[in-house]
Amino acid sequence: MMLHKYLAPLLLCLFAACVSLVPILHSVYSGSDFFYGESQYNLRLSKLNPFEGFVNTDNLSIDNSRMAYGVYHAIIHYLSKLLPDVLSIVLFGLVTGMATILLFYFALRGLGISIDRSFFACIIILFSPAFIEMFGTTNPAGFGVMSSLLGFMVYQFRKDFLGRFFAFIFFLLSALNGPIHAFGALVLLGIATLVERKSIGIALLGLYSFLVALIISFGTFSYWSSDPASFPFGLFSDLGFSSGIGIFFALTAIVGIYVLWKRKKEYWFVYASSFLLLILVFFVSKDAIYYLIFSISIFSSAAIFRFIEGEWEISSLKNILLLVVFCGFIFSFISYVSSVSGRTYDSELVDSLRWLRTAPQGAVLTAPDYGYLVQSYSEKQPLLIPKNKNLSIFFERNPKKAFDRIQSVGGKYIVIDNFMRSGLVWQRNEQGLLFALRDKEHFRLIYLKDNVGIWSLSDAG
Repeated sequence: MMLHKYLAPLLLCLFAACVSLVPILHSVYSGSDFFYGESQYNLRLSKLNPFEGFVNTDNLSIDNSRMAYGVYHAIIHYLSKLLPDVLSIVLFGLVTGMATILLFYFALRGLGISIDRSFFACIIILFSPAFIEMFGTTNPAGFGVMSSLLGFMVYQFRKDFLGRFFAFIFFLLSALNGPIHAFGALVLLGIATLVERKSIGIALLGLYSFLVALIISFGTFSYWSSDPASFPFGLFSDLGFSSGIGIFFALTAIVGIYVLWKRKKEYWFVYASSFLLLILVFFVSKDAIYYLIFSISIFSSAAIFRFIEGEWEISSLKNILLLVVFCGFIFSFISYVSSVSGRTYDSELVDSLRWLRTAPQGAVLTAPDYGYLVQSYSEKQPLLIPKNKNLSIFFERNPKKAFDRIQSVGGKYIVIDNFMRSGLVWQRNEQGLLFALRDKEHFRLIYLKDNVGIWSLSDAG
């Protein structure tokens, strides 16, 4: 297979645009909520201007922590003044997704990797759940990754002082999106410096490290990162990690590590970056997967080319193997898109939270998946959010103990819908808190409509 040097980037732009649009199109078709979970939180932050977002604490968080406000939210805020919220987010994801895949393609070409192999590495990334998560949903991570790749690209192709200056600015811009992006940019800048082996690169690397250390020491990072992935299966989207990689992506990457081992001196930067990013995934934050997919896609591409170009005694066996690998990538892609785009909030739940906005202040206990929805519609603090899924309080059957536990953490309201009763939290009726809420001495039912009930702590409790 030989792709023309102009055809490959054009096709990648087209494919990246299609992939970025899949979640919103699926959401429209299925009637599900595009702004679900963390997307709801990012939508709320994007309504704030940078002067409010960057410096203020979040009065809708239970611990009054700083807002996880980043450059992404500031851009969406100003873009939303020209376009509707949904269109602004979709358009920005579309543009940054296309830019990111093009930057990666040209970065590979600049490192001497052939057109075909660079193209296949990019296609593999487009099929990864992590790419859809970054650019098909309301996710600030995509802008950070694009900024890092833009810095790497400028560093490669502009060798003058101006090029070095702008590359440095783009790396710092990426770092402002959070600690994982700071480390991801550091890895890319380190590789660029070692490939070039010039003193100016070492100076920039030292200056960048100093500034990032300064930012960390002053607590300037406002955007938090996720917890580390569980070892070893927390890496895979097919086994529950939503924005991970598919199993076939991982299997072909393992084969690619073996295939390229004889040329390890040529591909040392891929081995080094993959190793460093794997450490970040399992020991610092699983968000590092957003960078890891780019390095291991090179291994995966090498494996696929070995399957295609290798000599096979039974040619039909090669075709079957390639078909299985292709179907595996498609399966991971479709299953993840379905899981992301198929999530929805009950309209009755939204109505109940709008009603709760008029009630006196107090934190709300409900399913962690509803935490950001509580902030947006009731303008009250949720006790639990998706990043804090400690459900033990839901399984306290003793009314007095349940009352004391909720009150001790500042809780006043409990919101329950049918999804929580039928698997999201509990498995059967009268389990845990469902039983305790029957005690009218400690809990008072203040709202009941169809599938949703709201209780408040009794003043007499």
